[in-house]
Amino acid sequence: MTIDQTVLEKARLAYISKEYKTIRASAVAFGIKRSTLHRYLQKAPNSDKRPAHHNALLTDLQDQVLYEQILRLIRWNLFPGYDVIAYYANRLLRGSFNPSLSDQTEPPTVGKSWVGRWLKRHPELDTDWAKLKDNKRVVVEDKDDIQAFFKSLNQ
Repeated sequence: MTIDQTVLEKARLAYISKEYKTIRASAVAFGIKRSTLHRYLQKAPNSDKRPAHHNALLTDLQDQVLYEQILRLIRWNLFPGYDVIAYYANRLLRGSFNPSLSDQTEPPTVGKSWVGRWLKRHPELDTDWAKLKDNKRVVVEDKDDIQAFFKSLNQ
């Protein structure tokens, strides 16, 4: 049995608009199986669903400016860590903040996971340099210790 696409769409809209509290109630009202409507809800492009970065604080222009700034730093062999990327993002947010257009008194800032998500949205940036080194690795990479190790191998 094939179900008319318009019936599925009407059931989807009724469920999304909270006309019916459950998928089952919406399915019963439109005479379709709950599982069919559930699958359709998962596959249908929902106009009310936003892209993965829907919570992005930066506008597209600000995002592009940040991206170009990070590329510039990389070209200069200055590999910025997460804290530097967050600093530049917060600077952009502060510069564009207008308290008269917002109910907030302080400009928004990026959270601690924001930089990681931003880097995932820009996979072309090689981010091995952005990861912080463990303190034990920093201590082990002491130049004098490494030289002493190789001298002991030569003896």
